[in-house]
Formats: sequence, structure tokens, C-alpha cells
Amino acid sequence: STRYDPTVAYNPIPGSGTVAPYTERRILLGIDWLEREVGCDRQRVYAQGSSMGGAMAFFASWLHPEVFAGAMGMVPKVSFSDWSDPTVTYPLQQVFSRLWGTPASNLATTEGDRIYDRLDGRTQATRKRGSGSAPMLMFIGRNDDIVGWLEKVHYLDVARTTNAGSAWFWDGRDHYSSQTASWSPMQDLTLLYRYRLDRSWPALSWCSGDGNYGTGDPALCDTIGTVNGTVDWDTTLVDQPTNWLVHLHTRWLSTRWRILPAPESLTVNVTPRRLQRFHPIPDQVLNYTVTRDVSGAQGGLIASGSVRVALDGSVTIPNVRVLRTGTTLRIMVPSTDAPAGSMRPGWLRMAGNGGRAPVAEVDWDTGRDASLELYDTQGRRLRTIFHGLPSGTTRHALGGTGVAPGVYLVVARQGDRIEARRVALLE
Repeated sequence: STRYDPTVAYNPIPGSGTVAPYTERRILLGIDWLEREVGCDRQRVYAQGSSMGGAMAFFASWLHPEVFAGAMGMVPKVSFSDWSDPTVTYPLQQVFSRLWGTPASNLATTEGDRIYDRLDGRTQATRKRGSGSAPMLMFIGRNDDIVGWLEKVHYLDVARTTNAGSAWFWDGRDHYSSQTASWSPMQDLTLLYRYRLDRSWPALSWCSGDGNYGTGDPALCDTIGTVNGTVDWDTTLVDQPTNWLVHLHTRWLSTRWRILPAPESLTVNVTPRRLQRFHPIPDQVLNYTVTRDVSGAQGGLIASGSVRVALDGSVTIPNVRVLRTGTTLRIMVPSTDAPAGSMRPGWLRMAGNGGRAPVAEVDWDTGRDASLELYDTQGRRLRTIFHGLPSGTTRHALGGTGVAPGVYLVVARQGDRIEARRVALLE
């Protein structure tokens, strides 16, 4: 809290006021300083830590995926509002309550959100279902009685349903034994080097190779296991305006005691994240193929189909068959400017595009509900320009929308028709 006095041993728990993320700001300023004074590759900045440092890596991935290419954390706290675990023995909740107030008060932050929403992985995964986090490799313990096991179960349940992705590994470690735990050979920082801000990655969910992390009792789950850890991919992805492609394969894993062989095959849901040039439009229908890799090339067809882009802009291909020998997943836009449905050529036209007063002109069918909306290139809806029952052709000025200058998508919808055009707004 901004009322916290660092010279006092035991601050009272604040019930009002705001919380300023001083440590978060210091880290971001430190990265800026490093780039300016020493020089660093801003496409490859990673977060890593253990305990509170692990929590930093976890929340940095959710709060600043535009800064951190990837993260690795050991025994992190992933939800500062979840203290339901009866095995937690250290009174951390009192420590954080003196800093930020209680979860019940959920004080506002200087960043515009509330502190226990900001520091709850479940809330972040739900709110950012469309954009996702930076990719993470996280190592957690069933016997961690400092930050708890139950909160991890609660987070992983939400992460699955929101297609958050990232790989999680658990074993019998407590809070202080990460260097000697079963999964310690996988705690290799070089595994992060595949991630870059200018490279997309496949977020995995509902993998059939996942272990059983149970419902919260550490005695009733697999003693050692992983979520999403049994699938790997090549970094030679294709990320183009009309298609996205990734080569997937099952993965060998190392523990302190033995090597776990890669499964012959499994299934997993795949959600492309951190897209560079492939930007599907909400409600757009895409085609996909899953093919077998043979001697470094694509072989026989395993599956094909179509999928509709979610309203949050994300697209998930379900039940992709991944083989030990390799599988290629390709997602394709049916045609460059025809995302879905049947359309007349020129149904949506742009006038003055790239100038200071661009105008969208649409040939509507009379008497049918329609909408014209503005999206950013990540698929997030920014403005509804028109919604109602149009009559014939209408014109809509796009200037003065209140968004920053840049490139956007104008999307017209009516019935089963949808058409999009790119527009450059200069002011």
C-alpha cells in the first residue's frame, strides 16, 4: 500500500488506499537501463527465480508478455488470494496483508486494477484468454507447505479451460529442495532460449499425456507428473497472414533417477500464441490439417477440419494427434480477405485508407441486423462503429475513434456474412 511505512516493524493492515507495484516498476526500469547502458537483445529477455522469484517469473509472464520472452520458476506462489490450503504452515498471508490489505478488501492499484486480481493467476488466465501469457516452465512441489499445493490445482484447472498453455512439472519437493528434486534435470535455463518476442509458440491444453494432479490432496495425485510437458515443437514455425504451421512431436523427459521415454502418440489441443503475422478475426472460420511427418517431410493426412475463431480472437485446434516421429499442424485462412461465409466482392470498401479521414463504405442488405466494428491486429475488439438495421449502402468515418495511430481491422457482419479490411489510422 502507498501507506506502508518501511521503517515500522509491523504495519497495520490497510483497509483503504491504493497499492503501487514498486518492485514491478523497478524490474522494468532495470531492463530499460540494461538495454541502454550495456546492450541486450530485447527479443530474448527471460524471467527466472525461485520462491518469491518464482512468483515474479509467473506474474511477469502474465502482466508483461510484451517484455519477457519466456520464464522459468521454482516453487512459486501463483495466487495471493488463495489461502485455502490447510497444509500451509508459514503465515505468509499476514505478511502480504500488511503490504496490500486483505483479499476481502482487494485494494485498487495505481495500474487501474485491484491487487488481488492482479496477483491471482486464475484471474489473469480468465481475463487474458484471448492473448495469453509469455510461455513458462514451472516446477512445483506436492509437499510445499510454504506456498501450498492446493492453489496450483486450482490454477491448473483454470489454465486448462482457458487454453493458457505452458509446461508444469511437479514432484515430491518441499519449498527448499528444488536442486535435489526429481525434476531438477529439467530446470535447465537454456530451454528458454527457444522463446522470442518475435516468434509465436503453441500453447497446449488437455494433453492426453498429462499426469493426474488430483483435486488438492497431495497424497491422492501422481507422485511425479507434468502438464503439457510431454509435447515439444520445432522453432521453425510458419507465421504468415494466410497460414500458421508448427511441427510437433512427443518428448523424452529427464528425472534424477531415469529417462522417461517419449510416448508413441498422444492428443492435445493447440492454441497459437504471440502471433506475428497470422491474425485471424473473431468469428472467422479457418481450415486446418494434421499430417504425419516422414523423414523430415510432411506425409499422410491424419485429420482435417474447420474451426471458428473465438470472440476473444484466439483459435484452438482440438485433439491434435502428435506422434513421436512428428506431426505437422497447419491452420489456414480460406482466402485472404474472406474470413467466413458467402460474400459479394466489394461488400466492404475503404476510401481514403492511409489518409487522415478514412471511410468505410458497406453495401448492406436492407432490414437485416448488422454491425461494423474496429479490431486491433491481435483480434481484440476496440470499438463498435455501427450496429442496427441498415438500409442500402452506408458510409462511416473512422477518424476520431479514440484509438492510437496504427494499423487496425474493420469488420462488417450481417447474417452469415463477414468481411474485413485493414485500415491505417493516422490520428
